[in-house]
Amino acid sequence: MKNTITSLTALQEEKKKLKMEIELSKREFTHSLGSSRANLKDFLVQKVAIPTGIAGVGIAGLNKLMSSSDNHSKASNTNSFLTTALPIVATIVQTYFFKNKTDENRN
Repeated sequence: MKNTITSLTALQEEKKKLKMEIELSKREFTHSLGSSRANLKDFLVQKVAIPTGIAGVGIAGLNKLMSSSDNHSKASNTNSFLTTALPIVATIVQTYFFKNKTDENRN
């Protein structure tokens, strides 16, 4: 408040202005809360649920592959499969979990 209030009408006008500012602040707060919820939901789905699901399917596939092989061929299949799969899994993990700030700014 820059001006000093000298009359009752000036006081009532300032009171009306303050009420409008408070109402506007309330609306902005509820709007930001709603957008924060939407952003949190998108983050959880895209950055947590989908990668976790992919990892779960991959682990289930690995377990099935390893359990279905017999003992002799199991060692050779596992070694060749792991040497092929580990770089791919590492790349996927890096992509989803260790994204640089510069990568996010480009999108």
